Amino acid sequence: MLQIRGINAVSIVAPSDQSFPVTKVAACLGEDSGITHLCFVHCETTTGVVNPLRPMVELATRHGARTIIDAMSSFGAVEISAREVPFDVLVTSSNKCIEGPPGVSFVVASLETLGAKVGSGVRGIWGGELKAVEVSAENLIVEVGNQQTTNHPP
Repeated sequence: MLQIRGINAVSIVAPSDQSFPVTKVAACLGEDSGITHLCFVHCETTTGVVNPLRPMVELATRHGARTIIDAMSSFGAVEISAREVPFDVLVTSSNKCIEGPPGVSFVVASLETLGAKVGSGVRGIWGGELKAVEVSAENLIVEVGNQQTTNHPP
């Protein structure tokens, strides 16, 4: 999805039936200081695998990257505390674990993120340029500016 928007990415592939390997994310973030965002799926819908929220957020924070968490299949079913795990952005919707009507989406964001200036590193809603990491069932995409996309198998 990021590549469609013209954002170059580095990809780390992981099996969808296992928690995402934090060590691989750490290696990737350690190799490229240009990564500004770590995006990942908290709970895989198809397999029910819950990825490690706290270690991923702490890792991103240590590397100066903001976090964007896809919590579509975990919010309302798995305890998530922004006070205990200070993520930057969490995205969810009403029709999964909240069991509300479909079509309502929620974004929970830190005050720091909400106060970010347009052009401060996030393209799309906020404007500017985005460099990020996205973890999904089958892969992790690390956006690193103008570099070529690279796959890192598990």
